[in-house]
Amino acid sequence: MENFSSPRIWDNRVPSPNSYVRILRSFVISNPPPTAVLYITADSNYTLWINGRFVGFDQYGDFSFDKVYDTYDVRSFLRQGENVIAVLGYCTDEDCSVYRRGVAGVSFALYGGGGILAESDASCFVSPAPEYISGPIHKFSGQLSFGFCYNATLYDGWHDDGYTRQGDWVAAEPQAGWEKLRPRPIRQLRLYSPRNAVLLAGGEFRDSLPLSENPAIRMRDAALSLYPIEQLTGCKPAEARAPLDPEKGLRLTANRGDGIWCIFDLESEDAGLFTLDIDCGRDVRIDIGFGEHLTDGRVRTSINTRSFAGAYLCRGGRERFIHYFKRMGCRYIELHICAHEATLYYAGITPSRYPVEFRGDFRPADRLHRKIFEVCRHTLLTCMHEHYEDCPWREQALYAMDSRNQMLCGYYVFGEYEFARANLVLLARSQRPDGLLELCAPAGFRKDVDIPCFSLVWVVACMEYCLYSGDLSLAKEIMPTAKRLMSVFAERRTPEGLAGWIPGLWNFYEWAPGLNGDTHRKYSPEQFTGDALISAFYYLALGAMVKLCGWAGERGQEYAVQMAPLADAVNRLFWDEERGLYASYIVDGERTHYCELCQSLLLYSGICSDKKRRRLLLDTLADKNNDLVRVTLSHAIFKYESLLSDERYAAAVFEEIADKWGNQLYNGATTFWETEKGAADFDDAGSLCHAWSATPAYLYFAYVMGIRPTKPGFAAKTRAPLKTNILAADAVLPTPKGDIGFRMRQDAGKPYLRRI
Repeated sequence: MENFSSPRIWDNRVPSPNSYVRILRSFVISNPPPTAVLYITADSNYTLWINGRFVGFDQYGDFSFDKVYDTYDVRSFLRQGENVIAVLGYCTDEDCSVYRRGVAGVSFALYGGGGILAESDASCFVSPAPEYISGPIHKFSGQLSFGFCYNATLYDGWHDDGYTRQGDWVAAEPQAGWEKLRPRPIRQLRLYSPRNAVLLAGGEFRDSLPLSENPAIRMRDAALSLYPIEQLTGCKPAEARAPLDPEKGLRLTANRGDGIWCIFDLESEDAGLFTLDIDCGRDVRIDIGFGEHLTDGRVRTSINTRSFAGAYLCRGGRERFIHYFKRMGCRYIELHICAHEATLYYAGITPSRYPVEFRGDFRPADRLHRKIFEVCRHTLLTCMHEHYEDCPWREQALYAMDSRNQMLCGYYVFGEYEFARANLVLLARSQRPDGLLELCAPAGFRKDVDIPCFSLVWVVACMEYCLYSGDLSLAKEIMPTAKRLMSVFAERRTPEGLAGWIPGLWNFYEWAPGLNGDTHRKYSPEQFTGDALISAFYYLALGAMVKLCGWAGERGQEYAVQMAPLADAVNRLFWDEERGLYASYIVDGERTHYCELCQSLLLYSGICSDKKRRRLLLDTLADKNNDLVRVTLSHAIFKYESLLSDERYAAAVFEEIADKWGNQLYNGATTFWETEKGAADFDDAGSLCHAWSATPAYLYFAYVMGIRPTKPGFAAKTRAPLKTNILAADAVLPTPKGDIGFRMRQDAGKPYLRRI
């Protein structure tokens, strides 16, 4: 089905933003049909049950003008007689980095036996969901928006089988549904078994703040007293620190203070739905914190305006809770239980992951590089859900630049193209009134918060998708967006032929001095007259457009003719002969700022003339002691690919990867970090799982094995392994036409490749 036109329903009595609404629809069938399919969409999310059984969750991230619906085969959920569809709808109703404000509502239709069995019409009943606190509460972060507060004493069993309506249910008042709907372009997320949760420490806590306070701040400011494990649990340490037993549970006791605190280790960074299984007294409050490290001796729940915490109020007895509406990206869970005794059966996360396979494999003889590859894979997987994510903890947002790294790695690791295509199209749907792409997609529009070079990277990523996948239909689909985007930069070219930077926006490149956007803000356009980095990104996008136009059956001459003059202008204006380097900027007529990223981009793009290339490689990028502003993990791919264009520097590249990525492993990383500073960066808000740092996975295949496509769909490819310090490796290369095994060995110091 390409569309369904069922009405949209909601309960306007619910406070907004951050609103939860419950929906019930009863219907009778005399004989269950041979097929039954339910279609559903929501703004902004939903959880679905039929006859008390959980069916699914997870609305695809979309825009109100381009809604996406999910499809469920529900034949096995139906029965003869009365059936009940129950939906818990959630609406953020506030712009953030993962949601653009639309119109709150849920729309669904159940088809079977050749017609509609039930839909979101006037036969539905709606009510505020009393168990969740609706309205403004604390936020996980500005990017993710609201946390959650759940009161189990107010849950009346409304989505359980056999429920009879009670309370403030009213008949729904259907509104017109969304005008344009399309099927979900990727697969549904899959729930996996809850992660092992190992008790690390615990004891008693004392609160200095009232229960009404933000739970993240309460947890941050609580005084913690550490108990020996035997005192806290009555068990030997080895028994208490085993994964929680869902049958026996773990008895926790604290005789003093305001209650019990405990920290659980999930043994590896992951992302999923918070899950709690506990037996405790009625009205006992539990504050729930999540984080990636224990640098502070506890989970770092409160960081500036960020609040990585939720709250739960027990109904009494054994109870199980799972929060379906926002993932937690973390390794550690901390609980503050406002009681002196409780039996805990589980506290952790149920992983929700995109269902891909690790089709690609890289098995080097060097065990450190093998471990780096394995952690790269896990990092990539942990940052794939409704779309690519920069990090699963702090933001969960889709950025064009971050996702380009993820796509390149994913083509080799997963051999999966549907997900990448959907992300590129979603970014295209975010095109702003000024022609650039939104910083994140879907996300609320903010006029001044956008990064111009990220839009240009998207053009490059579209070209690379076509090259790797062989699916040239994307080129035609995104062409109108790409042309409009490129015209923004074409219209701003300087008289000298450079790409013009765009005042008033965030002219960011990477988190390094002079490259984080601050330099552009200091000067007026009359003073700041040249930017080599935006010119390099524009040059890359021009080359990508030439290929995309060819694949779309269009002429790309207007883009090709700009490339040589642009390269000439960059070489003439930014090359500093005395230093043998390119400057990043021209300010007040003078060249200024020298960094590894600028040299890397001009080498990688092909702007750097052959005469200068060897001098740059030899005297700058290959010199570990150069005095340039260093490239960071996010953009290291440009430095490494520039160096790998000359085999003499290949060993040095992989030595540096072993050093930088190995250092993270030696410091306990189970996923790779946002920057080399780890958690201490960004005022103690550094991410320890950031997908832009998984680029070694790509480099291993493309250069150690030497396999890169030269025609779309790997129809032709290079097989030229470089001589590195990785002396032997086997690999499985996933291609659109199947998986291929390769073996790389060295003979008399010369690497060779053969199929296996």
